[in-house]
Amino acid sequence: MTHIKWSNKYAIGIEKIDHQHRQLFEMINDLHHSVELKDIQTPKRILIELMEYALNHFQTEEQYFKIFHYSDTEPHIKQHIEFEAKVKEFLNSYQKDGTFNVSVISDFIKRWIIDHILISDRKYVKCFTDNGLC
Repeated sequence: MTHIKWSNKYAIGIEKIDHQHRQLFEMINDLHHSVELKDIQTPKRILIELMEYALNHFQTEEQYFKIFHYSDTEPHIKQHIEFEAKVKEFLNSYQKDGTFNVSVISDFIKRWIIDHILISDRKYVKCFTDNGLC
């Protein structure tokens, strides 16, 4: 499994949100590291942290959507809901039978980074910066 390294190509230029995105990178890399160490406790912790991350990060973005009257709020929030549902699915599966597929989880998060951070999140940058957020 390969780690995913934060670089400026993932930055959207809004400090608070970039910091939160870096946390996602740390989580996925912790997950990879736990597999390398054959650590069976960390994946559960990471899944719980992913849920907490989603709630916190999405609340941050959605608060700005409301304040700045972001025009694409609904489709963006729909993506947030889908992320939360998938992470809940991973966590429920783990809690049900104690198993997890790190590759599936990792692939999901990597796709999220590419599809959501690099595409969807970039769409709100102008709206946010036009309203003085950086």
